[in-house]
Amino acid sequence: MIIMLSIKARGSAREAEDYYTHLVTDHGPEDYYVAAGDSGSWSGAGADALGLAGGASAEQFRALAEGRDPRSGAALVQGAGEEHRAGWDLTFSAPKSVSVAWGTADGDQRQAIADAHKRAVDIAMQKVIEDHAAYGRRGKGGMHHERVSLVAAQFVHGTSREQDPQLHTHSFVFNCAQRADGTWGGVESSYMYRWKMAAGTVYRAELAAQLQKLGYEIERDGTSFRIVGVSQEISDHFSKRRAQIEAALAEHGTSGARASEVAALDTRRDKEHADRDELRQRWQTEAAERGLDAEAIAALSDHEREIEREPMPEPVDMLRTATAQRGVLTEPQLWAAVAVEAQGRTDAQGVADYMTQLMESPELVRLTASDGSTRYTSRELYQVERRIVSQARERATETRHAVPASRVDEAMAAFQAQRGYALSPEQQAAVRHVTQQPGAVAVVVGDAGSGKSTMLDAANRAWVADGYRVSGCALAGKAAAGLEEGSGIRSGTIHSLLARLEPQDGKPPAVTLTARDILVIDEAGMVDSRLLGRLMDHAEAGGAKVVMVGDHKQLQSIGAGGVFRHLAANNAAHLTEVYRQREAWSRDAARQVAHGDAPTALAAYIERDQVHVADTHDQAIGQAVDRWWSHYDRARPGESLMLADLRADVRRLNDAARAQMRTAHQLGPAATIQTRDRDGNATGKIEIAEGDRILFRKNDRDLGVRNGDLATVERIQLGSDGYQISARLDRGGERVTIDPQAYAQIEHGYAVTVHASQGATVDHAVVLAGSSMTSRESTYVQLSRHRLSAEIVTTAARLDEAAATMGLDLDDDRDHAARLAELAEAMSASRAQESTLDFEAEAEHVIEPENDTKPAPAQDEEMELQ
Repeated sequence: MIIMLSIKARGSAREAEDYYTHLVTDHGPEDYYVAAGDSGSWSGAGADALGLAGGASAEQFRALAEGRDPRSGAALVQGAGEEHRAGWDLTFSAPKSVSVAWGTADGDQRQAIADAHKRAVDIAMQKVIEDHAAYGRRGKGGMHHERVSLVAAQFVHGTSREQDPQLHTHSFVFNCAQRADGTWGGVESSYMYRWKMAAGTVYRAELAAQLQKLGYEIERDGTSFRIVGVSQEISDHFSKRRAQIEAALAEHGTSGARASEVAALDTRRDKEHADRDELRQRWQTEAAERGLDAEAIAALSDHEREIEREPMPEPVDMLRTATAQRGVLTEPQLWAAVAVEAQGRTDAQGVADYMTQLMESPELVRLTASDGSTRYTSRELYQVERRIVSQARERATETRHAVPASRVDEAMAAFQAQRGYALSPEQQAAVRHVTQQPGAVAVVVGDAGSGKSTMLDAANRAWVADGYRVSGCALAGKAAAGLEEGSGIRSGTIHSLLARLEPQDGKPPAVTLTARDILVIDEAGMVDSRLLGRLMDHAEAGGAKVVMVGDHKQLQSIGAGGVFRHLAANNAAHLTEVYRQREAWSRDAARQVAHGDAPTALAAYIERDQVHVADTHDQAIGQAVDRWWSHYDRARPGESLMLADLRADVRRLNDAARAQMRTAHQLGPAATIQTRDRDGNATGKIEIAEGDRILFRKNDRDLGVRNGDLATVERIQLGSDGYQISARLDRGGERVTIDPQAYAQIEHGYAVTVHASQGATVDHAVVLAGSSMTSRESTYVQLSRHRLSAEIVTTAARLDEAAATMGLDLDDDRDHAARLAELAEAMSASRAQESTLDFEAEAEHVIEPENDTKPAPAQDEEMELQ
C-alpha cells in the first residue's frame, strides 16, 4: 500500500506541548536536513497574516493550538483554550527509493534531494490544500463554510522509528484560520480529508519533476514512482517499519489505510536518536552490501542526462483512464487521477494547467447530483451508458423474437417432465417475460438463490424449439460455467465472446450476431458499462435479442458500471422467492441483508450461535477451519467452502485446512509444482496431494477448465515427462488431467475470496469476515452462498476496523454480540457503483470558478478520513 500523505486529527491543546516536543526532537541530531535545534518553519497565508516567520517556538505552537494569537494571546476562535482541538497533522512521505537515495548520498546531493522534497511539500500545500481545501465555519452550528487562510508549521524528519532513511514532513495545520473579512474562526477539516489523495499525488508529481532536474531517472511504480537504480531489494531492506506494520496487519487479519494507522500505533516505539554520521555510514554500508555502493549512488544522478518526458495524455485518453474503475468522479478524485499520470511527465504547475485544459475540454462532462454537488465523467462513458439505455428503449417494441405461447408451454412441460418439478409462478412469469414479451432487451432481476439458471433452462428450451441460436456469457469463467450447467445454454466469458465478435489481427470476426440469436448475459450487474456497451452494439447491429439476468444488490462491477440497476428499474421480471437456503430464517436473513436490514439478519445468526468472535486472528483462522471441518464430507468435498476478504487470509485458511486434512489422513501422495499467474510468471511453489481441493485460475478450453473452477485431486502420477495430476471438477463431475508444466495456474481450493464465490452454491459456508462487512452488497454474497448453513468468524480487531471504516467508535468494554449488532447498522449501507445515469448533465461542461461559500458537506470528517 502506498500512502504518500496521511492526515491525523490531533487532540486538545493541552496535548499540543507534548506533540510539539515530538515534532522537534524527532528531527534532532539524526536528521541530515534539519539542523539540530531547528524548530521547523511556518507556511500558509494565515501565518503571514500573523507575522510568523523563522522557526516555530513552543510558545507560538501552544498558543495557536489553543486558538490564540501567538503575539498577544487574544482568542482567535470561540472556545479558545486548553480544550480547543489543536489541529491536524498532514504527513508527506517520499517514496522509499527517494529516501534511500537521500540517505546514502553525500553532502550536496543529499541537500539537493531534501530541497526537492521540501519544494514538493510546499507546492502541494499551496496548490491543493490552500487553494482547494482551506475552509472554515461560520454561523450557528458552523453551518456555512467559506474560504480561509491557513496557519501551518512544518517539521522535516529523516528517519523511521527503526532508524531507516525515511524523508517526510509533518505539516501541522492549526484549527484557526483567517476569513476573507479579516476575522478568525475554526477550520472545517472535511475538505482536507476530501483532498488528501490529490495533495499526495501532486506532491509526488512535483517531487518527480524536481528529481529529474537533478539528473535522476524516474519510472512509474504503480500509482507512485521510483528512482531507477535503487532496487526493490534495497528499498525493502530499508523498510523495516513498514514490515512491522504489515506483520501486525497479518497478525490481526486486517487491511486498509485505517487498519494500517492502528497497526502503526500498536507497533510504535520511541525513536532512538543516533549519531547522524554513524547512521549515514551504516546506511551506505548496508546499501553497498546490496549492490548500491558509493560509485553506484553517485551514478544515480547524472546532471548531463537529458530529461525525456512523455507528453501528458490527450483529454480523451486521460478521462478513459480516470474512469476505468469509477465512472463518476469528484473534483479531488479527478485531480488525483491527473497527478498520478503526471509523475515523470510534468510538475505540479503542469498538473494545474492540465486541469484547466481538462475542465474546458468537450471530453469532460459535468454532472449535478440531487443535492447540488458536482461530479465529472468522460463524454465517452456518458455516451456509452446513455446509448445502452437508449438501445433498450428504442428496441422495446420489437416483436420478432417472440416465441409462440404454445411452444413456451411445451418447453415448460418438458422441463417439468425432465426435472421432476414445476417452475414456480414467478419463474414461469419470468420465462414468458423473456420469451414472449415485446422488446429486444429483456431484464430479469433475481435474488441470490432464486433459481435464475433454472428459469433460463425452460426459456432456453423454448428458444431452441423455435429455431434460435442461444449463447450465454458472463464476466467470469466460473459464472459462465455455472450458467451453462444450470440452464444448458452454451456459455463463455464476455471477453472471449467479444474476441469472436470483433476483428482480431486483421482477420474478420469469427462470428456475427443475427436476428436469430439470443444472447444471455448472466450476472449482468457485475459487467462494466464499456463491456456491456460493446455487447449491446453487436446485438443491435445484427438484430439479436439480449437477455440480462442478475442482481444489482450483489457485488458490483470492478470497472465503471451501474447501468444494470437503471435497466432493471423499467419493465423487468423479478425473482424474489429464494430456494437455495433450506431454512426459512436463513432465507429471510439473506433477504433482509439485501434490502438493508442487516441488524435483524445478524441477530438471527447470533441467536443461533453462528457468529464466532475470536480474540486473535490466529484463533479466528483455527475456528474457521474447525467449523469447515465439522461439515466436511469426503464423499462430497465440494459442499463445504470457506470465504475470506483477503487473498492472504485465503492462503492461511488453505494451509490450515490442508494441515487438518493431513492430520486426518485424508491426503495421499503429493507433488510439489511451480505455480504461475495468468501471464505465465512464476508465483511460487505449492504441494498438491491426492485428496486436495484445488482452484483453477485460468480458462483453458483444451483442458476443459474455467477460471474459478474447483476440483478434487484424485490421482498423482510421476512419468518420464514429470507429474500428471488427475482431478474431478465440481462442475459436472468431469475428470481432467493436468500437466503442471503446461498448466500451472493452480491454487488450493478449500477457501476462496468473496468475489470468487459469487455464483457459487454449497451446503455449508464459513465466512472469515473483515472490513467487507461494511458493504451491503458483499455481506449479501457472504450470507447467500449456502443451502444448509453459514457461519461467521471474525475478531475484535476486525470489528473495530470495520466500525472505524464506517465512522463508528465501538466501546472496548462492550460484549462482542453488542458490537456486532451496532456494526450491522453500518452493514446495511449500500456501496453500489455510481453511474452517470444517476446524475443530470449540465448543458455547459466548463467548470465555473469556485464560490467563496460552500454548503456543508454531507459527511463528517471521520467518514472523510477514509
